[in-house]
Amino acid sequence: MLAGGIAAEAQTSDARALSDAIGRAYAAGTVGPAVVALRGIATLKLPKGQVFVPAQASQGLLRGMGNGSDASLVGIVIPAGRYAGWFVAVALLDTGHVSYADIAKLDAGEIRDALAAATRRGNPARLQLGSGPLDVGAFIEPPKYEPERNRFTTAVRVFESGPSTGSEDSANVDAYLFGRVHTVQISLVDGLSEYDQRRPLFDAVRDGVSYDEGQRASDYVAARDPVARHVLDVIFGGRTESEFEAEAAEAAEEAKRYAMRPPVRSLESQLKLAFFAVLALLSVGVGVLVLSAVRRGGQTASRQGDVVGRALRTVRR
Repeated sequence: MLAGGIAAEAQTSDARALSDAIGRAYAAGTVGPAVVALRGIATLKLPKGQVFVPAQASQGLLRGMGNGSDASLVGIVIPAGRYAGWFVAVALLDTGHVSYADIAKLDAGEIRDALAAATRRGNPARLQLGSGPLDVGAFIEPPKYEPERNRFTTAVRVFESGPSTGSEDSANVDAYLFGRVHTVQISLVDGLSEYDQRRPLFDAVRDGVSYDEGQRASDYVAARDPVARHVLDVIFGGRTESEFEAEAAEAAEEAKRYAMRPPVRSLESQLKLAFFAVLALLSVGVGVLVLSAVRRGGQTASRQGDVVGRALRTVRR
């Protein structure tokens, strides 16, 4: 009974915290229709009946629902009036320029694996927030690249990979809109059974994003602007170029430390060294034995001389 009371109190506390986070999100939000600036890089034409919640208030709401976030989050879109448990996240990724050739050489299997790896990397944070671990299943629809709009859209089934809380599988829909050196990511997270109902809203938010002048993909300046070097892992795998740079720097430092170590002899040279060491020891041993024999021989001759001398002295007497 005591354990049940503690659990009920914790659930009540969690529900109160989530309710407070929802209230703060609506208080900080912008109600559509409206045009929302996305960090001076792009803008979002917010549809009517939706609310755009900026990053700080969004993070509190996401934590309350057991979801993590990072610095790339610009905000989330939720329904006006009453929160219904779903959201569309808007993130701005510093990826470098992504070209058609970068995307065209990827296949669906590689993309799904990258999405799954990114989901699994977020599981430790989900566990700390009280949620179960997640994994990625099959595509709900084939990945689609639209070169005329310079964007790529994926939709996958996400399921709990640990003990189930009874929640249904979810649909995670992501659109990646490529600009000059940034990528705007639009993500819908909702129950799988609601996918068909929510997809038109997702499309409306995605279609409402446009890059500011000077930040569009057509504004890219070759040989001057940075380019995406790890497209699969950065765009679909949730990693950053700074992580790859840090790993490369660590590898270079490790190589430098390795180069400063004393040279390691090869197995052949070690065997040769051991062979000659044994020969040297044998030589020393043989030398000691010979010297001992010589000394014993000298001592024997000396004793024999003493005997002869005594005999001669006896004769003379």
